[in-house]
Amino acid sequence: MNKLKKGFTLVELMVSIMLTSMVLLIVGVIFNTMFTSRKLIQQEASIQADMRTSMQYVDRTISKSTAIFILDDSKYGNKSKFTKGWSYVGLSEDGKKILNYIWDKANNDWIIRELGTKSLYDLKMELDFKKNDDYKDNRLVSYELKGKYAGSQNQLSIHTAMSALNTKQVFSKVAKGKRGIALAYRDDPIEGQANVAISFVFDASGSMEFSLDGTEKVNPYSNNPLKNRSRIDILREKTKKMMADLQPIGNVSVNLVQFNSHASFVQQNFIELDKGLTSINSAIDNLNPEHATNPGDGLRYGMVSLQSNAAQLKYVVLLTDGVPNSYMVDPQYNYWGNKIETRTRDGFVSQAYFNTWRYDLSTGFHSTRANSAFAGGNPSWAVDGSIEYSGEVAKQFKKGIKRVNVIGFSAKEADKQQGSRLTAAIKEGVPETSYTDVSDDKQLEQTFADIKKQVEQDLWFVNGP
Repeated sequence: MNKLKKGFTLVELMVSIMLTSMVLLIVGVIFNTMFTSRKLIQQEASIQADMRTSMQYVDRTISKSTAIFILDDSKYGNKSKFTKGWSYVGLSEDGKKILNYIWDKANNDWIIRELGTKSLYDLKMELDFKKNDDYKDNRLVSYELKGKYAGSQNQLSIHTAMSALNTKQVFSKVAKGKRGIALAYRDDPIEGQANVAISFVFDASGSMEFSLDGTEKVNPYSNNPLKNRSRIDILREKTKKMMADLQPIGNVSVNLVQFNSHASFVQQNFIELDKGLTSINSAIDNLNPEHATNPGDGLRYGMVSLQSNAAQLKYVVLLTDGVPNSYMVDPQYNYWGNKIETRTRDGFVSQAYFNTWRYDLSTGFHSTRANSAFAGGNPSWAVDGSIEYSGEVAKQFKKGIKRVNVIGFSAKEADKQQGSRLTAAIKEGVPETSYTDVSDDKQLEQTFADIKKQVEQDLWFVNGP
């Protein structure tokens, strides 16, 4: 009897074929996904490499620049927005390339170069520049390059920062609410750099011989830094350092005024720091403290001297250590019977008060103690008159003055309590007037450094694109 052999029915065969096909399809999908993912990974790595290459070009551009401005779309987009003499870095209009517009002086036009990019696989890019607003690192530029696939949310990003060591100041011209999309830069010394003139107006009243805490007799052997040096000695030291710091800026000239009961020049003619520091340092050594405090007359000397200076940028740096208590009266009102004076046996004037008076707001330098109203003990009439006089001087001679920096230099609170009032009065004439409270030598050095950086910022703004 023959045994029956088993076989596949048609249905079984079809099911088997279907299962095999599904397995093959799944395997194919898996392999395809694997290869596609690998391709995408390789593509993404290639894109990131191109992006890094582009950023390296930007790094080199920043590192060699002598002036850098960060711009928004109001000053970047096409060459019609550019300023001749300046080179630019930014994206192309389609956002697919990083372009370098290099100023060609010979042809009076820009040479356009791609900064290390290819097509970047049709990537849509964004470039964002920002500056560090901290004066401690005002040459740092941070920037981010973003890339996005067309029709995709997948985004690549590279962020870096670079210090522009060859430039004096990185300046941002980005309007509020806008992004910094480009850089304008130069890698050559800027032609026609603006001139700067600074009149240093320093307190030379008797209290400048005191220590910072107000002790009349300085103890050089004390471990307390507020007691072991006089205010005038610290001022001399830090002012000399500031002159040395200002010198590399170029085209900076300075003069020096001192004030006590009245003002006088220590160095009348403006000295160009480029030509050396010997003369101005000698003038600083000749500061001679005595008597009362008349900041208004010092301000008059400084501002009037600046009027005849041709510099584009003019500043006054006014330092005082005490309560203002003196002001100048027009000489024509200095007559017998109008002026009250109290003298000691040795002839020293302790009080000079005018019954009727007019402030001296002349352009002539003729201050004397005889035309000064002051009094011991800082009576309110003397303080109010001194502050008011300072304000009237600022109003009268404000033309052309960019900024007045007022510094209160003392660790004794009573000495500086009128500093804000004095600053407010001067500000009525020169709106860009600021007050800094300084209590020790380190704070004074930092304040001078901040003023220097303000000047640098103003200077490069004048010459910017």
